[in-house]
Amino acid sequence: FTNTYSVDFDGTDDYAELGTQLLSFFDSATEFSISLRFKADTLSGSQVIFQPESRDSGDNGQTTIRTNGTTLQVWIKTSTGFDTLEKTGISTDTWYHVVFTYKGANTRLTLYVNAVEEDQDTGVSASLFNITDSNAGCRIGATSGAILRAFNGHVSELCIWGTELTQANVTALYNSGEPLNAAMVVSNPEMYLQMEEGTGTSLTDSSGNGYTATLTNGPTWSTDVPT
Repeated sequence: FTNTYSVDFDGTDDYAELGTQLLSFFDSATEFSISLRFKADTLSGSQVIFQPESRDSGDNGQTTIRTNGTTLQVWIKTSTGFDTLEKTGISTDTWYHVVFTYKGANTRLTLYVNAVEEDQDTGVSASLFNITDSNAGCRIGATSGAILRAFNGHVSELCIWGTELTQANVTALYNSGEPLNAAMVVSNPEMYLQMEEGTGTSLTDSSGNGYTATLTNGPTWSTDVPT
C-alpha cells in the first residue's frame, strides 16, 4: 500500500462521519488504542481532530482528541468533571503521530506523540468508556454536537486496536516507515482508515471489519502526506 493522500478539512463545517458504528466496540472494550497522523493549518481555539466517543447527554465516556490553541489534548468527560492528557508546543504545518491508549483493568490512560510518552493518568474509572447512550456518535474533524469545533488541517492513517499498545509497540509503529505499517506492527486492528482513496466521499476500512466513514460538507483529498 502507499501513502499518497490525506484528507484536508477546512475548519468550517467539514468532517468524516462514522456515526454509531463503533459503539459496541467501545462499550465492551476493556482496553484500546488509537493511532493517527495530523497536521494543523491553523491553531486557534478548540479544534477536534477525532472524537471516538460522544454522547448527547455529555455523560462519562465522551472522548475527544483535539488541539486547544498550541496544545494537543485528549479530553475525557468523567462523573466528577473531566480528565485531560496534554502535549504543549504543537505547531502548524507539521505532521504529528498521535497514539492514545486506555487500559481499564489498571485505569491507565497514556498519550504518545511521535513515539514519546507525553502524559499519563492512572486515576480514572475502569468503567469510564462503557457507553449507554445509543445516540453517541463518532466523527473525524469535528464533534457530533451542536458546536462542531471543526478542525482546520489534514488527517491521515487512523487506526484503532482492541488492546493497549506498549511503548515498544508505539516506537515500532512510529519507525515502521511511510505509510505506517499499522496492521503488521500490531496485528488485527479493529478499524484502519488509510485514507488512500484519493477520490469520492468514502473512507474504506482495510481491517476487514466493514467500518466506513463518509466525507461530509466537502473535505478534499490532498497529496500533502507525512514523509
